[in-house]
Amino acid sequence: MPQISLDCVLSFLLTLISMLSLQVVSPILYWESTTFSGPAIALICFGAIALFPSVLLPSSPFMWLAGMTFGYLYGFLIITVGMSIGMSLPYFIGSTFHCRIHVPLVYVTRHVSLVYVTCNVLVWLLAGLALPRTSQTLVYMLFRCYGHRLGFCLTSVFT
Repeated sequence: MPQISLDCVLSFLLTLISMLSLQVVSPILYWESTTFSGPAIALICFGAIALFPSVLLPSSPFMWLAGMTFGYLYGFLIITVGMSIGMSLPYFIGSTFHCRIHVPLVYVTRHVSLVYVTCNVLVWLLAGLALPRTSQTLVYMLFRCYGHRLGFCLTSVFT
């Protein structure tokens, strides 16, 4: 069974992103720059740059539009102020709901650590039952290696 290399996956993703940029993002930016006036474009760019990172959307097309429309100085000012608010907004939202966010994280962390300990105990039990004490076989090494990786992955996913 052939393995898909990381290079193939990355090249596919880059091709997909460039196609998406050419066919979706560029027409939207062209429409926006021909439809709206200068102050409206400034407000749209500022709002998108400030709010999009909070909802995990890229704001770089709007940075490009601000730079192309308003030049280096005013585009830089719009981008800088928008990014400052865009970076501060998730912090203020998180600090407002800190108590509500912290309780589920503690609950999940306890269960993940329980899964990790159980996984390690199972690996050591299987390794101890299946293998002689004199040498390490391939099965022993696989269980040992993938048990830690599974525990690490589960911890990363749930926290």
